[in-house]
Amino acid sequence: MGNLLTTFVKKECSNWDSNKCLGATLLSTGLLNTIGKCFIMEGKPCPYFERYVLPSAKNDPNYDKIVKHYCKINPEIIPAESNICNDCGKTIPPRKRYCKECANKRRKKTFRNSSRTSRCHVNS
Repeated sequence: MGNLLTTFVKKECSNWDSNKCLGATLLSTGLLNTIGKCFIMEGKPCPYFERYVLPSAKNDPNYDKIVKHYCKINPEIIPAESNICNDCGKTIPPRKRYCKECANKRRKKTFRNSSRTSRCHVNS
């Protein structure tokens, strides 16, 4: 893990206070850090960092290096310009609005609504 990444975490993460992680999370993953150790400092992926802190690094001149160091911890992260799913908040590739799971849910919901509407108009 790079010193640049740890410096960025200590400077920018709102959970970092008095050399420990507060463990607060706004995600519905149920993943809560109660031991006071930062996941990133332990070499583990942190969903809070991925969703809220890492996007703010785009303004940092060392953005590419920070993402490169974090990719060593979590290779699933998309280092290029990444987007966030409008429904669940997962990182998705460019030119997409939703992750695959949310896109399937929305497509099925649209189909159900369309079918329901067309059935109502058949008997009229």
